[in-house]
Amino acid sequence: GVAGATGAAGSAAEGTTADGKPLYKSFDHFLKQKGFSTGDLPLSRSYKPMPKERGSMNKFPPSATLKLQQYRHVDHLEYMNIAELTSFVNYWRHDMGMVSQRCGIMYGYYREDPHYEMGIRAVMEAIYEPPQVPVGDAVQVLEDGFDAIVEKIATRLGLERIGFVFTHLPREESLTSHEIMKLGHMALERISTKHYTQYPCNKQVVCCISPDAEAQGNPTHHAYMITDMGLGFLRDGILAEPKHPKLMRIRPQKENETMVQVLQAGKEAQEIDTDWMIVKVNDSAPRAEKVRSLFQFTHFPRENRQRQQQPGDIKAYFTKVPPSTAAYNRYADFHLLLYIARLFDPETALTLCDHIVNKTNPDPSLQDVLTSLG
Repeated sequence: GVAGATGAAGSAAEGTTADGKPLYKSFDHFLKQKGFSTGDLPLSRSYKPMPKERGSMNKFPPSATLKLQQYRHVDHLEYMNIAELTSFVNYWRHDMGMVSQRCGIMYGYYREDPHYEMGIRAVMEAIYEPPQVPVGDAVQVLEDGFDAIVEKIATRLGLERIGFVFTHLPREESLTSHEIMKLGHMALERISTKHYTQYPCNKQVVCCISPDAEAQGNPTHHAYMITDMGLGFLRDGILAEPKHPKLMRIRPQKENETMVQVLQAGKEAQEIDTDWMIVKVNDSAPRAEKVRSLFQFTHFPRENRQRQQQPGDIKAYFTKVPPSTAAYNRYADFHLLLYIARLFDPETALTLCDHIVNKTNPDPSLQDVLTSLG
């Protein structure tokens, strides 16, 4: 990293200091240690340029000194529905040959994490793969109007959007400058002031999957978040389109304004190392016997893949569901519920969500109606 963002002090991308100690505190633990004051935190201040008027005393915005963020809003990402992540990775690896890239939206929930003092864990239960097209080494998400239904179904199941997952080819960067810009804007759309201090908290986690030479080319996963200062810079419009994958760019000053001075290692910088913008999040999958996913099944075909979903898939799905399965759990597959909403109607899918959550049995004739559509 440039200008001391990494090195002797450890690495933001690794999540540990040089002597192996955790680099980050949980946000609540960090706040407790500083007496719960949030006024000096990045998202409590403005980075907006100040207007410059001729012939009058002009105010200068306070400078912004780059420093590693000592806290994180999420300490750990757990892939509770490991079969879901496996399906996503295998499709990219085997069907797409890793030639073009793939992305998805992660749904799950947050809970306290006893492994970190006052820690928070994001638990991944499902991945929605939106319509998308490869663009060079990246991927572009297309609008299809169905995402509102996906949100409704997730919400009804007690889940929320916890982040974004995407694949990439081997490279030096944890996240590129372009990715930080895109992911930062996505995080700002979902930022929450529900924290008891009213401080805006970003709890969106990013999961990156790429082939790892040290693992014989097998895919490995890493989780990150965008720093509060990075989000503040984006929110207040002081970043320009990057020119280099490892560097964020401060936009040029316009004639009638005074820009914030961004200080990197004590000097004003127009380009800043991406490491200042990234926080590493620990991640893991539960041991097989500890998997407690809300979704009993994950074998219904995914949406927006090369092979189109068909009404006959419903019948094929139920033939693989053991007869002893509780009636409500027969429908406990995220992608089946999404397809029922698309093929049949959202209300039927939402009613099934209620049955899954409340462990109540749906009308037995519904399965006959759905399987007859094939």
